[in-house]
Amino acid sequence: MNNAPQSLALALLLSACVQSTPSPATTVADAALRCAPQTVSRLYFGLDSPQGAVSEAAWQAFVAQEIASRLPKGFTLLAARGQWRAGDGTVRSEDSRVLEVVADDSLALRQSLAEIVGRYKQRFAQESVLLTQSSARACR
Repeated sequence: MNNAPQSLALALLLSACVQSTPSPATTVADAALRCAPQTVSRLYFGLDSPQGAVSEAAWQAFVAQEIASRLPKGFTLLAARGQWRAGDGTVRSEDSRVLEVVADDSLALRQSLAEIVGRYKQRFAQESVLLTQSSARACR
């Protein structure tokens, strides 16, 4: 029995799992592009509230008063539409906004994000604001 195809597949699979160290060329390219490890934080804000939909004017006021002051180095805002299954089994959807921040993971950033979440939940009577974080290599 010829096991060569299986051995090759196993070798390829295992090599995909090995973390390689950056080559000198990659390190030089990263330095030229000013690349560095960063954290990507995304916050998902639903725009439905018990008082009705959060208006564009109310959202923009929240951005100006609560987000911009806490993230002076910058951020990105995206319009989105979210969907989920509620506790009663019904499928619900709503307009939403996604705030994305690429920065060093620091205590100050985590505190700022927590404050933004708390203010949004309080101001618009929200149960939650989803926060996700992932690692990235950011280049300028």
